[in-house]
Amino acid sequence: MNIVTHAAVGLAISGAFPEEYRLAAVAFSVLPDVDHLLRWRTMRPKLGGLNDARTVAHELLGSVGWVALAGLLALYDPTLAVVAISAVTAHLFCDFVNGWTMPFRAIRDLPAVQMGSLPIKLLQESLLTGGALWLFWQM
Repeated sequence: MNIVTHAAVGLAISGAFPEEYRLAAVAFSVLPDVDHLLRWRTMRPKLGGLNDARTVAHELLGSVGWVALAGLLALYDPTLAVVAISAVTAHLFCDFVNGWTMPFRAIRDLPAVQMGSLPIKLLQESLLTGGALWLFWQM
């Protein structure tokens, strides 16, 4: 998924929380894509994804890290922790169903999984972005 779709999903998620958490919901919904910046010099962006930039932060082991971060946030602000885990989970789920994934990266050496063709991915992103923005405006 692209950054616009992730931000739109974050806006939709923010509607379930008090307004002061809106920016946090959007920020946490795009935060997992910071891993792309780690490899920006070697990335070869192309239509259909940045497969070579995908790190463990997007996979199963990374999910453990995101849950740990939410646990630490819960000590400070429990609502912020729920916002964070909701937004990050939505990000990871959207990327999983829409893209290339290696769920057990850094745990076991298994083949990558391609979750669909480019036209299907573009349709999914368009519908999800539109639906998320519509949901946000309805709240």
